[in-house]
Amino acid sequence: MKRYFEAFSSEQIRVYLYDDLRDKPIELLQEIFDFLKVDNKFTPDLSTKYNISQLKRVPRNTRLHNFLTKDNYIKSVLKIFFPIKLRQTITGYLNKKNITQAKEPFKPSFSAQLRTQLIEEYKEDIFNLQALINHDLSRWLE
Repeated sequence: MKRYFEAFSSEQIRVYLYDDLRDKPIELLQEIFDFLKVDNKFTPDLSTKYNISQLKRVPRNTRLHNFLTKDNYIKSVLKIFFPIKLRQTITGYLNKKNITQAKEPFKPSFSAQLRTQLIEEYKEDIFNLQALINHDLSRWLE
């Protein structure tokens, strides 16, 4: 981001954080509208949540999911024997059967040691970004 701030004036750049969008979407959008010099009185309908089903779906069998979705030797050999339409049909069917609804949203967890290591490794970058965008990022260091 430093390169952008070197190439453009700070009046031409805005950086918004996901947390702000999640916590106060209307205020953030109005700020963006102000920045773009468009009507900030407009309030979009934010009631519709898009692609939420994708967040709640998980594979029953991770190995099968990886086999179906990633390139591998077996699939490349099978391509010779099966036409593309048949491969897509089989893959789609198996993928559909292998996907299930998650019982709860997936949240990755880190060990305390890994979290400490990552914070230490990125601490300087976080402080530099914080100064660059003039936004408190101390939460990122927790």
